[in-house]
Amino acid sequence: MAEQTAVEWFIDNAFEEGFLWVTDKPAMFELNLIIDKAKEMDKHQKIDAYSHGWHDGQDVIISQVKHIDKGGDDGGEEYYNETFKK
Repeated sequence: MAEQTAVEWFIDNAFEEGFLWVTDKPAMFELNLIIDKAKEMDKHQKIDAYSHGWHDGQDVIISQVKHIDKGGDDGGEEYYNETFKK
């Protein structure tokens, strides 16, 4: 079973509590368009957040490999200076 997104939770609870109460068919159609747009935006935000996190992790790995590739005392000193010396 898939987790419910915050947008889906809000919509469900807003209907249950009577905050989103529409009887007019054209208005309901417009409301459904807005809800679909909100869900689509939420989906893309989650995809982007995951992708950015993955790339950030990749950058950390690459920076560590850079230090490993340098090796020796010079690599360690450069790492120390870049990381701890300000």
